[in-house]
Amino acid sequence: MQLSYTDEQMMLADQARRYLETEYSFEQRRARQAVGGHDPQVWRSFAGFGWLGLTFAEDYGGIGLGAVSILALAEEMGRALVLEPFLETVIEAGTLIETGATPEHAAALIRPIIAGDSIVLPAHTEADARFHPHHVEASATEKGGSIRLSGHKNRIAHAQTADSFIVSARETGGPRDAQGISLFVVPSDRVTVVNPATPLIDGTWASDLILDGVDIPVSSRIGAAGAAAPILETARHRAILGMLGMSVGSMAALVEQTGQYLKTREQFDQPLSAFQILRHKLADMAICTERARSAAWLAADALAGERDTQHTRRSIAVAKAECAISGRLVGQTAVQLHGGIGTSEELEIGHYFRSLESMGVRLGDRTHHLAEIAEAFGTREERQN
Repeated sequence: MQLSYTDEQMMLADQARRYLETEYSFEQRRARQAVGGHDPQVWRSFAGFGWLGLTFAEDYGGIGLGAVSILALAEEMGRALVLEPFLETVIEAGTLIETGATPEHAAALIRPIIAGDSIVLPAHTEADARFHPHHVEASATEKGGSIRLSGHKNRIAHAQTADSFIVSARETGGPRDAQGISLFVVPSDRVTVVNPATPLIDGTWASDLILDGVDIPVSSRIGAAGAAAPILETARHRAILGMLGMSVGSMAALVEQTGQYLKTREQFDQPLSAFQILRHKLADMAICTERARSAAWLAADALAGERDTQHTRRSIAVAKAECAISGRLVGQTAVQLHGGIGTSEELEIGHYFRSLESMGVRLGDRTHHLAEIAEAFGTREERQN
């Protein structure tokens, strides 16, 4: 198991931190957040650094780095509270394309992403899913040389920036059957966007999508008909890994900023850091951050290795639950130690807290992942049998 970054990964993280500190300051982020979050110039810079090709194979023009490199870059993005659709486009949609599409189809979709010319977003979430990975009610009906899509996708982050969506739709089976789900590439101008650009608590913007009898060519399908469930699971795991890295980065930033605040803020003619109880609270924040980081590394190791699928599921669920629990404690404690100012729009602390809360529930909250852990390990009676 890899327990520290390689020189290449450290260079990647250092490059990201230097750029984001100068070009993605808190005030710059607030200005971008007010107009939807996405900045085309920042996205072009990401492409120039090679970040948009981070995980793609060299055959497509990517760098071909692995799971730990996702952590390294995502942690720096979490420190800067980056609003760009990096996880959605490069990690989640990119995995769907690279894993499921034919080489020719994949190349046609991936190369524009790497160049910064195209934003492709996954559109899988539906209103009644409650984190169920196979919940798909949107339908796909093949007739002749085309496919008709009908359905509703819920709260798609960054939808207003998309050039195209990768839509999950059901060709056969019931709403929660693993079999029967297919993926389709749908241009954004073929989709009806409702509740456009609704701001979420973490500063990103999201919209609902309606597919009202949208006709697309059969060639828009990614992979085999009805066989998308394993591809969706792989993409979900990798997206969660990126989210873990961002969560750890946000927690680390809160520990640093709260520690600095306790050193400079004075009460009773002495700094707050002189009070033992406050030092203990800061220590709890640091411990939780390291616990979350260790869990994220465990998840990265599971994804990078050749372990069985059940081991990967357990590792991802453990890490996601840990980051949700630790993220809330770190965020709440940071706000408490700052006092009322910790909730203000003018200070970063509250923004980190809201971001951690959002990441704690995206792609499954802690209750969902704790249940997945219990299911993966089985009950005591099942283990004894």
